[in-house]
Amino acid sequence: MGSEERHRLMGLAARAMYGWPWMFVAHCADAGVWKSWAFGERRYNRAPFAYADPVIRYLSV
Repeated sequence: MGSEERHRLMGLAARAMYGWPWMFVAHCADAGVWKSWAFGERRYNRAPFAYADPVIRYLSV
C-alpha cells in the first residue's frame, strides 16, 4: 500500500475505534445483539481479548 492508502485506512480504523468499547456496546444493545450473537460459532476463548471482554461484560443476559 502507498502512504495515501495507509493514511486513509488508519483514518477509518480511528473512526471505528472512537469511544471503544462504549459506543460498540451501545450500538449492539440498540440492535438487540447479545453475547451469543456477537460470538456466533466462535468460542469465547478464541476471540481477541479486546473484543471478547466488553462483549462478555456488557452484552450478557
